Amino acid sequence: MSATFKELSDRIGHVGDLYARVHAIERSADWYLLKLTEELGELTAEHLLMAGRAKPNADGSGGTREALENEAADLFGQFVCIFARTKSTSRLPSSANGSGISISMLLSARKFKRSGGYDRSWRFLPKA
Repeated sequence: MSATFKELSDRIGHVGDLYARVHAIERSADWYLLKLTEELGELTAEHLLMAGRAKPNADGSGGTREALENEAADLFGQFVCIFARTKSTSRLPSSANGSGISISMLLSARKFKRSGGYDRSWRFLPKA
């Protein structure tokens, strides 16, 4: 099954709305950033478990490809949510349809054609 980014964003947003309602969370711009950071930490923990550079969980869970993929999906979901859902609490510009930050807008705003294919904000870019 293939979905557009908007469809995927809407589905992820719905899951986020359910999570917030079930756990009585009032989401703010700070909350989204903190949650994104938490998810990155969980992805890092799974990576280190798989690489044998962290102690196994007490219950023996984690350290599997599936656990790593689940954490990557959570991180991606939070990444989508931080841009799609913070339009009213952030100074970031919204996309044309008003649903938050447009990923394509963010990418097109970068200067990809600097001399030598290098842009400080993106580090190394392919040469055109």
